[in-house]
Amino acid sequence: MYLASLIFLPYPHLLSRYDLGAEKLIAAEKPGQKIAVEIKSFIGASPVTDLENALGQYILYYDILTRLEPERRLYLAIRQETYSELFQEPVGKILLENQRLCLLVFDSKKEVVLQWIP
Repeated sequence: MYLASLIFLPYPHLLSRYDLGAEKLIAAEKPGQKIAVEIKSFIGASPVTDLENALGQYILYYDILTRLEPERRLYLAIRQETYSELFQEPVGKILLENQRLCLLVFDSKKEVVLQWIP
């Protein structure tokens, strides 16, 4: 199931405003926990601009999901390279310290999850 359909069904007017096809948005289950995963590629010219855009979408989905399915936890899925490039730097560490952002770090070649944060 795509998170886009999960979240935006009660808000159909939003579908015409946002391009939801650019990245994958999925609802899933982690053992013992309902989750939603927003997969971002971070392939633009500026990693910081990509981060700003990803955070804006994450906050939008987080706030709506909190209202519609409060038991489901939202994760931003990023490649290991993106994690090393952005989240090992001071700006990324600050974002992780406030504990609003949950990350799923994956190896894009092996297609395996490396870390769940937190």
